Amino acid sequence: MEEDAAEVEYSVLDFVQVQSWASEANEVLRPRFGFEVSMQFLETRQHHETRRYTAAGLDLPKGALFYPCCGSDVEVPISEFANCVESFHFADPFNPPGLPRSSTRVAEFIDVPYVGTVVGLLSNPVRCTLSGKSAIVHASDGLLALRHHIPDLSIFYYRGDSTGEGGSNQLWLKPVLFHYVLSRLYDGGLIVTDGSNCGYTDFDLDIIAPWNRFMRLPPFSHACIGDSFQYLNRTFTYICTLDRYQGRKPVGVWSVRRVHAI
Repeated sequence: MEEDAAEVEYSVLDFVQVQSWASEANEVLRPRFGFEVSMQFLETRQHHETRRYTAAGLDLPKGALFYPCCGSDVEVPISEFANCVESFHFADPFNPPGLPRSSTRVAEFIDVPYVGTVVGLLSNPVRCTLSGKSAIVHASDGLLALRHHIPDLSIFYYRGDSTGEGGSNQLWLKPVLFHYVLSRLYDGGLIVTDGSNCGYTDFDLDIIAPWNRFMRLPPFSHACIGDSFQYLNRTFTYICTLDRYQGRKPVGVWSVRRVHAI
C-alpha cells in the first residue's frame, strides 16, 4: 500500500482549512468551557534561556514538559528530560499519576468537532514527587489543563493513546489540537510521540498532513535520523528514538524550529 501511495503526488493540508475547523470547534468550546483554541498558527513563541538535552546534543528553550492522557507513564519522560525542562506537567482526569485513581468522578463528556472528547473536569494542580523528581499533576482534562494551568512548552510528550476503549479520544495529533500545541511550543522545542491519534489523510482528495510521519502513515515510511519536513514556517527534524518502550510503538523525538528568512 505504501508503494502505491508513494506514486501519488499529494497536496499538503491547507492551514486555512484548519482555521475553519478550529472556528467550528470554538463554537462548542466557547459556550461550554469559556475559551477558544488559538488560531494564530503562524506565530512562534520565543524563549532565550535554554537548557541542554545532552543525549541529543541540543539546547532546548526553558519551559514545561506537558504530557496529556498520561496515566502512570511518568518514569521515562522524567528520567529522559529531568535536566532539560523547567517543570513537568502530567494530566489525566481519571488516572492522575501520584494521586488517588477515580473511576467514579462525575464528569460531563463533550464531543467537540475536530477535537474529540473533552471531559468537563478541571482541578487545581497538585505538586507531587514522581520518579524522584518534583512534578505537577493535573487531575483534569488535558486540554483544559493546558489552557488554564500550564505554561508554554519546551516539550510536548504524547504516546499510548487511542480513540477507542481505554483511550481518551482527544485528538492531540489531529489538525486542530496539533496546531494549538504548535502555538504553545517554544521555538526549538520538542515533540516526543509515537503518533497516537495522528494526522489527517484524505486519499480521495490527495491531501495529507505532513506530520503523519510521526506514525509512519502512508505515504511515509520509517523516518531516519536527520529526516525533516517543513510546515507552517517550521522545520520538523527527527532527532532520535526513545528506546525505553520495548515492544511498543516507537517513540520519536522531533525538534521544531522556525524557518528563518534569508
